[in-house]
Amino acid sequence: MPFPITTARRNRGQLLGLRWAARGHIGERDRQCDAWSVQGNPATGRTAFAVADGIGSHLGSWQAARWAADQGAHAALTLDPKSAVLAARAHRRHYDTRRHPDRHRAGWRPDPDYLDDNTLTLAVVDPRSPHVRCAWVGDSRIYWIDADDRVHLATRDHTWGQELRDAGKPEYQAREWDNMLTHTAAEGDVGTVTLDAALVRTLVLCSDGVGKQLTREDWVHNAKLPEGPARDAESLVGTALDNAQTGGYPSDNATVLVAYL
Repeated sequence: MPFPITTARRNRGQLLGLRWAARGHIGERDRQCDAWSVQGNPATGRTAFAVADGIGSHLGSWQAARWAADQGAHAALTLDPKSAVLAARAHRRHYDTRRHPDRHRAGWRPDPDYLDDNTLTLAVVDPRSPHVRCAWVGDSRIYWIDADDRVHLATRDHTWGQELRDAGKPEYQAREWDNMLTHTAAEGDVGTVTLDAALVRTLVLCSDGVGKQLTREDWVHNAKLPEGPARDAESLVGTALDNAQTGGYPSDNATVLVAYL
């Protein structure tokens, strides 16, 4: 390994001066296919946060998400976040080609129910930079909260539903396509956004089982009651699961990573 790396394996702690916590719940799925990773380089003080959501509920989707979160966060310690997403994609393709050579023959088409793919969000904090740099593919999200408790969505969902909203279609039509991804960790363009680090009090990375379940009021309520990353993450996951139950539909995997800057 070319430089020292600190990898967080517990679900909360302090890494290179940043307090953080991650919480996840299987919801009513058969398997927990969300994953997260926190990694830091003590030599530079750079810290990378990642959340990934495997597509589907089979073992391959969990493995893909776990791989993407770890590889993406590791790569982001030396690369910009977009390049880190692409590096994780390249690593995965290399591994997948060796393990499943039949998948890369001409004319092969994947079974969407067993596709080893995932979403991925990355956020990088570097004390040498005035910015928090982020990248994502899919519909996992990054939010940030400022010193005045205002909540901001940094990402834009890569879904057909969001494309329909952008085209001015009615919400009831767009909502039906919210689970159809246009970009994933395996293919498609990578979204990027740069935040002013001086304005960011809290970073929140989450899977769609949280992001799509919380109302604006839920976010505002949580932002005004910061009780530490662990409590914040628990509150967000719990509220998302409660909202799904209240809505009368099965809850998804729900994962949140909260970092206090």
